[in-house]
Order: sequence, then structure tokens, then C-alpha cells
Amino acid sequence: LFPYTTLFRSDAFKAVYNWQFVHAIDFWSLVLSASCDKDHVAQHGESPLKQLMYPLIQVALGAIRFVFLVPTALGN
Repeated sequence: LFPYTTLFRSDAFKAVYNWQFVHAIDFWSLVLSASCDKDHVAQHGESPLKQLMYPLIQVALGAIRFVFLVPTALGN
């Protein structure tokens, strides 16, 4: 994601702003939320996937910022 933030090109925007990327973020958010659910933790203990929450949130927030930053830089 970082290399795309320095290049304000239309193709860089399309690489991040597409359905495949959105579905991947959605998928991993569902996986991580299910693994960190209170009932799941009570039955199985702390999930090692919990450590992936912060990086996933950072990638999602970075993508959201990028989506709003690029059209402004491109003059769209």
C-alpha cells in the first residue's frame, strides 16, 4: 500500500480501490472477529490471530485515506 501512496496515478488508485481488495479486507475482518469472539475465547483460549487485528485495521484505514487522497491529487 505504501508505494501507491507516493504515486498519484490512476492505475495505482485502481490497484487499491477494487472489489478484490475490499472483499479481502472484509474476509479477514470476519475471520479475526470470529476468532476473537468472547465465546470462542472462553472455549479455546486466546487466539494467536488476535495479533493480526492492529495490522488489518492499519491497512484498512490506509486504504480509506488513500481512496480519499488520490482523487483530490488527480483533480477528480
